[in-house]
Amino acid sequence: MQPRYRLLILLVSCIFAALLVSCGVNTGQPLRDIHTEGQLDKAVVVDRSLCLTCHSEDNVIKATVNYGGQTGLNIHEPPAAMAGYYGDCTTCHQVDTAPAITCNQCHEYKLPDGWQ
Repeated sequence: MQPRYRLLILLVSCIFAALLVSCGVNTGQPLRDIHTEGQLDKAVVVDRSLCLTCHSEDNVIKATVNYGGQTGLNIHEPPAAMAGYYGDCTTCHQVDTAPAITCNQCHEYKLPDGWQ
């Protein structure tokens, strides 16, 4: 595949991913399943910096305001006291397995469909 087509496919994928996040769509699927086929295959590391090349952090935060109907709770914007415990995107969003809200190791937040 020519490089310009790869770039076009990546751009379209990123736009689609941004739309999903901005619409609040929550698939509960592994990252590999919800991205364009092969999009993550060449990534040396899947981490926050890679995620933010396509996803807007502001849109992600907006999509989870008052998470699970709990006023003031936003799992993508933890309180400053939790900064040391707050991980990378892949702390919860897994590449090959269903996502898991790791906050639930200590808390009992409502889980979206498909989440562990």
